[in-house]
Amino acid sequence: MARNVLVIKFLTSLALLFAAMNIKAEEEEKGETMAISPNGEQLVRDNCLQCHRSDNPKYPEHNLGWILRKRYPKEGWMDNIVRMEKISLRDEYITEPWTDADKEAMAVYLTEQTRFPLSDLDRLGMMHYSVVHFPVALILIVGLYEVIGFLWGWPIKRDMLHGLAWLALISTFVAVALGLVLAWDISAMSETLNDHKIAGMCTLAFVAAAILLREVAASTGKGAPKWGYRLLLLLAIAAVGATGHLGGELVHGEYIPFLVAG
Repeated sequence: MARNVLVIKFLTSLALLFAAMNIKAEEEEKGETMAISPNGEQLVRDNCLQCHRSDNPKYPEHNLGWILRKRYPKEGWMDNIVRMEKISLRDEYITEPWTDADKEAMAVYLTEQTRFPLSDLDRLGMMHYSVVHFPVALILIVGLYEVIGFLWGWPIKRDMLHGLAWLALISTFVAVALGLVLAWDISAMSETLNDHKIAGMCTLAFVAAAILLREVAASTGKGAPKWGYRLLLLLAIAAVGATGHLGGELVHGEYIPFLVAG
């Protein structure tokens, strides 16, 4: 019963999140049109296409069309432009920083160009960025409590840990499914994106197999399934760490942002 309540609450939260995203998108579409700088488009092409081009071997799918599929308010575009500026300086795509006026013009242009509404499928895929944090946290929490329980006894009720394990499985499945939707129409898939997808599916497989062995161990009381569960949980932790790292590379580049902030 408690497990069913947790599942219902989780699915209800996802539905409310999706509805809120729809409402926000509709409100943004009704917003006032910004005054676009006449050189905004040219600045985006001159500055962004130095890296975001189809023949870039590092990120072949991150072309200009990929940029224009993103949906951010002006402040979000400005944050991304500043981040891209640091990465471009580090990777020597550019030799000196962009001016504040140029960054403002690019942010205004990108905001206006990406104002058109997303399809329902695109919106569904974009939820991957939010949902993906659930399995990362839940898998690590389950692993942490298993270690604490093994070493010092159980600090929480076993049925609570059981519920967390099932939530980890459900959220991993949802995150993987949404990620596949998000990447559905990417024709040129980079090695990093492909590795990210494979690592995510491996995470799902490890968590599902771990839950299965956990159920067997709970019903039979035998030690072999219990140790198999622990091994698979360890593999799931490693896999979700690799998946998160590769996902971070796709969004932030090859290095952690604070390492290039200077």
